[in-house]
Amino acid sequence: MSAQTSPEPMAYLIIRSEEQGEVKFPLGEAPVYIGRSADKDICLRDLTVSNAHAKIVRDGGAYRVRDLGSTNGTYVNGELVRDAPLHDGDVCRVGNTEIVFVDAEYEAERSGSYARGGDRLRPPTSDTGLEDLFAHTVSLSLDEIETDVLTPAKLARAGRPPQPEQRLQHRISVLYRLGKQANRLERLERFLPTLAALVREAIGGDRAFVMLLDPQSGDLVPRAYDGVPGGDRKGISSTILQRVIAERSAVLTHDALTDPRFSHGESIAIMRIRSVMCVPLGVKQSVYGALYLDSLSQSSAFSTDDLRLLGVIGNQASIILRNIQLFEEQRRANLELRKAQEQLAAWNKELERKVAERTAELQQQAEEIRRLAELKDELLGIAAHDLRTPLTIIHGYAQIIGMGLRSGLLDPERLLEDVQAIERTSLEMTNLLNDLLDVRKIEAGRIRVVPEPTDPHELVYGCFHLHELWARSKGIRLQLEMPDGLPPVLCDGKRIQQVLNNLISNAIKFSHEGDTVTVGLVPRGEQGLEFRVEDTGQGIAPEDLPRLFGQYEEIGSSRPTGGEKSSGLGLAIAKKLVELHGSRIEVQSTAGQGSRFAFTLPWVDGHGAAAPRGGQLPASSSQPVDPPAPAAS
Repeated sequence: MSAQTSPEPMAYLIIRSEEQGEVKFPLGEAPVYIGRSADKDICLRDLTVSNAHAKIVRDGGAYRVRDLGSTNGTYVNGELVRDAPLHDGDVCRVGNTEIVFVDAEYEAERSGSYARGGDRLRPPTSDTGLEDLFAHTVSLSLDEIETDVLTPAKLARAGRPPQPEQRLQHRISVLYRLGKQANRLERLERFLPTLAALVREAIGGDRAFVMLLDPQSGDLVPRAYDGVPGGDRKGISSTILQRVIAERSAVLTHDALTDPRFSHGESIAIMRIRSVMCVPLGVKQSVYGALYLDSLSQSSAFSTDDLRLLGVIGNQASIILRNIQLFEEQRRANLELRKAQEQLAAWNKELERKVAERTAELQQQAEEIRRLAELKDELLGIAAHDLRTPLTIIHGYAQIIGMGLRSGLLDPERLLEDVQAIERTSLEMTNLLNDLLDVRKIEAGRIRVVPEPTDPHELVYGCFHLHELWARSKGIRLQLEMPDGLPPVLCDGKRIQQVLNNLISNAIKFSHEGDTVTVGLVPRGEQGLEFRVEDTGQGIAPEDLPRLFGQYEEIGSSRPTGGEKSSGLGLAIAKKLVELHGSRIEVQSTAGQGSRFAFTLPWVDGHGAAAPRGGQLPASSSQPVDPPAPAAS
């Protein structure tokens, strides 16, 4: 709070609070805002003051105070106001802070003390300080008030007989302590025993009960009591209770045993209940309990004043009980809201988890779809590539047969061989299509090999015969180099023929007229049998070798010599099939001189140095082995 300065203020405020002491604040034409927030003209560190509590405005020649919807209200001379004029000496209270309005025009009329002017309290004319202004104001701290109120009760407990004034002050102390319970808002289980004890302390009697309606049974049940030893019976007069609840009125009987209204009650007769007081507990038209006080040993133990006091206590207790009930309801509502928020947060977390899982599943499915699409493209490329060579062979043999038929020089035996070659090649194409288009193999993502004992001579002869016509048509010499009597190797013959066909067709495709393509078999002792395809063609530049087995790779240093189409899949397919057999393709190449591709397959017996059928393994022959020549065109 900052004080403004003005040489000759028309009026000013004297602000007095425990937190900030006493401050003089001059008033002018501008409105002055009062509150707890830092942006207010008068900022008070009083927790009972609202952030925007009130404002003082100039209205014509006078000042007015207006409440801004504060929580605790604005008071002028002890009266709650919303908009009221201010006169010299008026005392405003906002929260626990006291503000005195001083009109400078009246200062000359003041004496050294407060003077009554109508209904207003006028401050002194002396300008000696704030002490003079509040010289006749009594200020007591809450601790001092509590000490003064509770002193008679302490004297009574010390055994001194209370005087009438002390008895009155004792009852006031009880009401004071009861009122303090309203600020604590303790739980019901702690407040009710305190209430029962205060009732007996204020009025006397043998037993005090706090009765509340049971929400399930609808019966009045004792929720707290005082003056009842643990082993004693707690029976009370239900007849009196029923009348109190039904009529919503307080009842006093000086002797229930002789009172014809209640003497027939079973509890009264059994417990010998004499004096009884009972008042209802409730708010407005709702009754939810009662305060019950009795004496088992004395008739006329209570007076009408005692009944009135019990009624006052009952009214106070009803408000406190209602506040506790509202507080409990609010606490339960907050707890339920917190649980609902936690449940909602858990649901949100679970939803986020499920969304994340579903997103991951969709991403996985998308990745699988992409992979299958790539696999489909790869297998279709393999099919297109591997079908081109047998189609070329079939086309070549068909041309030879057609030429022989037209010339009339067709040899029937040779014709039969050519037709058988066409039939065999077409069957291989059908098997190849079945393998490549098998949905299960596409889904599995790989082509399986089934190794079995295979004659290497038959593998090489079959591939050699398929490519002989094509090589002859390009003027390329195709020859065989392999020893006789080789033992079987362990492989999938169909897949190895696919490898050899790819290697031989590549060698022919990239060789010129007059070049030589050699297909050979070279025993490698325990390592197995080496399959070799070499040519004297274009060769491969060193910088192209790392990309040689990549899919759809076209090597810039080599071009097909007969205008053939190249898919870039042949060597990639061959490499994959050889690796599925546990081997690998080795390459040696020199640009302009030719290339050699080789891979090794194991012997069937697994011993490496297996002897060929019928004798020792012969040395590799350096002379070409020429298969039977095809019929001349």
